[in-house]
Parts: sequence; C-alpha cells; structure tokens
Amino acid sequence: MKLGFLTNAYRNYPLSYALETLSDYGYKGIELWAKGAHISPFDTKDRWAEIRKQIENYNLDVFAVSAHLDFVAPSAQKRCEQIDRFIRVLDLAAYFGVGQVHTASGGLYEKISPELQEQYFIEAMQKIGAEAKARGIRIGLEPEPEKWLSTPAQLIELFANNFSQDTFGVVVDLAHADGIGENLSDYIRKLAPYLTHIHLDDVHAAAFPHRHLLPGEGCVDYIEIFNLLNEINYKGWLSMELNRHINGPAQAARLACQHIERYKYLWSNGD
Repeated sequence: MKLGFLTNAYRNYPLSYALETLSDYGYKGIELWAKGAHISPFDTKDRWAEIRKQIENYNLDVFAVSAHLDFVAPSAQKRCEQIDRFIRVLDLAAYFGVGQVHTASGGLYEKISPELQEQYFIEAMQKIGAEAKARGIRIGLEPEPEKWLSTPAQLIELFANNFSQDTFGVVVDLAHADGIGENLSDYIRKLAPYLTHIHLDDVHAAAFPHRHLLPGEGCVDYIEIFNLLNEINYKGWLSMELNRHINGPAQAARLACQHIERYKYLWSNGD
C-alpha cells in the first residue's frame, strides 16, 4: 500500500501549491479532483499536458481521478449532462494513464422513489460502463451515507445483477460505515470482493451527516483497519480525503500524514 491524497481539500488553492506541499510531506501520489479549478474534463489537451508536467516535476503518481456526479437526479436533462461530463472525465483519465475513476451515485431525492433512482443509476452506469471498458478504465463506486447509493447491501445486489467487476469496483471511505450505523470492519469485509480503493479519514461516532475528520480525531481504529486490509490482501492506494479542511489543507495534510506514518509498519510495502 502507498499513501496518496485526494486534491479536493486544496480546491481554494492552486494545484501547484497542493503538489509542492504533498510532495514535501511524503505523499507518493494524488487522486486528481476533476470538478474544480485545478483541472476540468473540458480543458484543452495543452492544459492537460501542462498539468501533467507539473505533477511529474514533483515525482508524484496520479493513481485515480475523482468526479462525483449526480446520476439519479429527477431531471432527465441533468442526468444526460452528468453522463456526458463523466465520459469526458474518462477521456481525461485515459490521457493521464489512470486506471480508476471514482464516483458516487448522487441524490438522495425525496420527490422520486428509491426504486426509480436505482433505475436511473443503473441506466447511467450501463452507458458510462461501456465507455470505461473501451478505455480500459475501472469505475470505483463510493457509497455515501447521504446519497442514494449508501450501503454495502445495495452494492452487492448491483454486482450480483447488473455490474461486472471487470468494469466496476468499490471505494471504501473509512468515515462512511459509521454514518449508516455499521461496524467499519464488518463493512469492509462485506465489500472486500469488490474493493479497489480506500479513502482515509476519521469520524465521530453516530455523527449525521458525517464529517471527515483528521485521522486520530475520531473513532477509527487504524491498527484494526490496517491489519484487516492486510488480511484481505488489499494492495491498492490509501488516499487521504480531507474535504472539510479547505481553509487549511496543507496543515491538515501534514498532520494527517504524521498520524498515518505511526502505522507505516502495517501498511507500507517498503516504498
């Protein structure tokens, strides 16, 4: 396992500042946030080339692209726009040689039934799944406590009836199990067959809506979790997600890294 960082925490700062500080603190790579000012799927390839050069200059890997969009909105026009945008994100990921793009479902909407939102989501994933497969990219689905797709049970059903693991996987955020009242270790075990990525953070027990805390500020037992990840033979990236720390991302990134480094003997592969 290697330690990386999701750049959405730096949304109010230049990407160059994120790259400089993350490299200084010892992060090995980034999960590139494709929804803000850092980079857009609508940028020119010249702009993409400029950003790729910046990242290479700091010797960082781009191991995933994050683009959480809304695929279950009541508006058909909005859903189509989101699908089209995600396909452009797939092109961006392919340009950077990235094999994973992460998303949540969108929602939750009170005006339409969960069953209809499920239908919308499956229809959207069928369209973007075909595009992802053509590009050799896997879509990481992230359950969110306050979204339509929120539970392991939903994901397991989707994989059983609709989704191929060749094209889809699961992103587990350590703060999300508590948000739906599940034990984190049990949550990870349920999703282990589909697991492609881990988001690191912390959470206060029984907090709703959930809030991403710095590692060490909440109830996550990192020794237990890293031992479990070793037990299930997880070999992927550990991506720090501190999306609530946008006013001081560098300090948050430094403190988070210092805390996770305490357990490096459990997660490092020697890099």
